[in-house]
Amino acid sequence: MIIGILQRYIATRIILMTLLALAVVTALSWVVGFLGELRDLGGSYQLLQAMAHALLELPYSINQVFPMLVLLGGVLALGSLVSQQELVVMRASGLSLMGITFSAILAVVVLGAGWVVIGEGVAPHLHYLADIHKTMDKSDGQAVITANGDEWLHQSHVFIHVRVMPHQHLQDVTRYQFDDQNRLVLAEHTDNMDYQQGHWLAHQVVRTIFNPDNTTRSEQIASAVWDMHINPAFLDAHWIQPDEMSLPYLYQYIQHSAHNGMRVADYKFSFWKRMLQPLTLLVMLLLAIPFVLVTPRSVAMGWRLLLGVIIGFSFYIFDAMVGELAILFQVSPFLAAVMPLVVFAVIGVVLMRRAQVR
Repeated sequence: MIIGILQRYIATRIILMTLLALAVVTALSWVVGFLGELRDLGGSYQLLQAMAHALLELPYSINQVFPMLVLLGGVLALGSLVSQQELVVMRASGLSLMGITFSAILAVVVLGAGWVVIGEGVAPHLHYLADIHKTMDKSDGQAVITANGDEWLHQSHVFIHVRVMPHQHLQDVTRYQFDDQNRLVLAEHTDNMDYQQGHWLAHQVVRTIFNPDNTTRSEQIASAVWDMHINPAFLDAHWIQPDEMSLPYLYQYIQHSAHNGMRVADYKFSFWKRMLQPLTLLVMLLLAIPFVLVTPRSVAMGWRLLLGVIIGFSFYIFDAMVGELAILFQVSPFLAAVMPLVVFAVIGVVLMRRAQVR
């Protein structure tokens, strides 16, 4: 019974210290994000919009470094217990290293549940909304994006409907031109359009001309330059990246794209990486336990935090590097996502055995 109480006590300390680290990093992230947005001010995108954009981006930014925050929370919680000799008393009372590990698992269950809600339900949607509003503000009302992701552009008497694709490539584009009396005089449609040398080049254009006598005339053009004064960065901004998709939508997108012969390695890597997120939290805390126990009690908390940050960044860099190399050399996305976890879990087990010996 006493062990159960101690385990809950340790898990609570880990959760509280993680939330403390989360609060500090959240405040710093908002300041850094807001300062970064200042260089993009222009059009209708002013200080208030920049502040709102930085606020909407916070869940997405924190989601990327949350495993590191859990590691820091574990280091802070266990380090304070070691410094105050509470952990020594607990172990003398019968709390084993496995009992401490079970405390970490309890903390992971609570923190992981909150992370899934924010990381999968809130962060992708707010990140997408932030990009959308920034695009619309910077385009001075020239761009309107519908709920299904299609985009309408307005320039004088011309309205353009596009379905945006990445890498400055558009599909299913229709342009409508009206006269001063708001009568439709021209409609053009192209299945594919590319941005080349500062101009939009449309391929296989079908043009329909509406005459004043209510007759129409159609013609086909192999290629034509469309005078659209729209920065391609505005168009690409709302293209949904893998991290902006919900997991069910990402899975459906992978299946649909693979069926149509498109490359989906980076999307598969993102899918498996997010599926394995709870294990990432567990590995981070398993690293924190032996890391604190094998460190002498005389070591200052500042040094513990510094070493914890180094371990966290090492995992983050190694994870990103493995992902890029896996895509480059066409390695299984699942293996690429699980490899950093295995490597750092092995390191944690080795350190755990060393701590058990001590």
